[in-house]
Amino acid sequence: MANDPRMPEDARRDVSSWGLAKDEFVATGNWPHQMYVREARRMVGRYVMTEHELLKKRPTPEPVGMGSY
Repeated sequence: MANDPRMPEDARRDVSSWGLAKDEFVATGNWPHQMYVREARRMVGRYVMTEHELLKKRPTPEPVGMGSY
């Protein structure tokens, strides 16, 4: 947010002063020891889930779940 030109200048200035959390990851200079990568896949099959299923406005007929670390 501090470097995105789409953000208002006053918001970029405020956010840029935050820095890293001083009480987290102390042993590694306040940087996480492992890179965080958000993972996602879009699959098209017999049924495609949408926002309606996630908000429970419509039931999910054949739910599938996956977790990883």
